[in-house]
Amino acid sequence: MNLDEIKAKIPDYSWYHAIQFAEGVVSPGRFASHIPPNYTLFPVFKFLEHIDLAGIDCIDIGATDGLTSFIVKLEGASRVVATDRGERDAFRFTRDALGLDVDYFPATTLDGGDLLQKLQANNLPVKYDLVVLSGVIYHAYDPLLVMMHARKLLKPKGLFIVESVIAPGEEDALYMNWEIDKPVREANSYFLPTLKAFAGLLRFCSCSCLTLARNGTRGAAIGRACPPSEIDDCSDMLKLIIEKGVCYGPISYKELEKEAQQGEVSPITYSGPSGEIEIDAKLFSTRFALQPPSLEVDS
Repeated sequence: MNLDEIKAKIPDYSWYHAIQFAEGVVSPGRFASHIPPNYTLFPVFKFLEHIDLAGIDCIDIGATDGLTSFIVKLEGASRVVATDRGERDAFRFTRDALGLDVDYFPATTLDGGDLLQKLQANNLPVKYDLVVLSGVIYHAYDPLLVMMHARKLLKPKGLFIVESVIAPGEEDALYMNWEIDKPVREANSYFLPTLKAFAGLLRFCSCSCLTLARNGTRGAAIGRACPPSEIDDCSDMLKLIIEKGVCYGPISYKELEKEAQQGEVSPITYSGPSGEIEIDAKLFSTRFALQPPSLEVDS
């Protein structure tokens, strides 16, 4: 598909992501022109810039039009799997236009074994070096359970990127969107973590939190899968849960401990900043070519 054909077909689709196919050939995305295109993904891009993506396996959960999936593939990933609860014709068009080999599973959920069954039925791996869960958990009735399902897909020492709308404040808290003073005015938003809560959620999922990123009303974290015995800053209460708690969720701490000793260890590396970082969406830029470079997006 040449650029003239791509440009002619862009208006035929409903777009969630602003994707730059070439200079002057950009899909409109979902934001008005005064809002930085794809700004919710800026922490994800920031993390990805510090990961050696060559040769890795990645699964992008909640991929929508696939911008993150396609960036990871263009950066040299061996395999990329994209999933979404809905089905996006724009994803298929973009994949064809870019000529990228990315597996796509629309109309797919994490619960009930749906995704795992589809991966197995298509002879695809069920463990990955990198799992991206962006713009998902605040749409879930049980965000921790969703994170646990996603964590189950990680190889030992794999990387886990989680992004969400966040609540203000410095405490560890998960707020009910229907009970707070300034809720997110969106019918499908249920629970909002504070930025600090990301670290605790990752620890419960047996990951060490590497970096937290604040991006206005959005936040993200990157963690590394580890055995329960090596969780960073593991509280006495979490140790008690790990040792004596009943396993109600999709991951078993005993199995994760065993997997860390016997499973395939991911070689993926992360060299980014640690601690907490701030992202100014109006000033942010990235080297990834598919991200439009300015606030002005051609339609």
